[in-house]
Amino acid sequence: MGRTYTRVHRLLRLISAIQSKRGMVVGDLARLCEVHERTIYRDIDTLNASGVPCSFDHDSGGYRLARGFFMPPVELTFEEAMAIIALLEEVGDGAQIPFLGAAARAAEKLRSQLPPAVMEAVEPTDGHVHIDLARSSGDESCRDVYDEMRCAIARRRIVICTYESATPHGDKQDETPFEFRPYGL
Repeated sequence: MGRTYTRVHRLLRLISAIQSKRGMVVGDLARLCEVHERTIYRDIDTLNASGVPCSFDHDSGGYRLARGFFMPPVELTFEEAMAIIALLEEVGDGAQIPFLGAAARAAEKLRSQLPPAVMEAVEPTDGHVHIDLARSSGDESCRDVYDEMRCAIARRRIVICTYESATPHGDKQDETPFEFRPYGL
């Protein structure tokens, strides 16, 4: 199960999602925020009542916000935008490398601030760029190891580790503890 969104967090997530992709339909937004579609309709009404210009766009078949509503667009070239979005969305969202789930959210924010000309060039490639890396153990399965190493680096501490054999019938003698001095992840 995903995260539970507070209403404010959900409204901000909606703004970011609607700005980042043309044609976000209510069903997509409801799945993104893990709520019912009727909640999204109420949230859109709340956004409009708060002065956030959210409207249905018949051309794209979904909702949109007025361009440049929050911040001026980021000045990226088409090549820069494609490189960043492809890496953040494909690698980050695909859970191919642990701890990059936030990368997909960053791509969404970046998309929402692209200049209109760059956005128009990027949109036709949506769904057609794929980066496939070797699979890892997943996004959160190594979180405790990652956190332990990060803390050891920050505190300049030695970590006592135990080697686990990659073979199914690993030799118990290989499980000797050793000192590890991490300095980077």
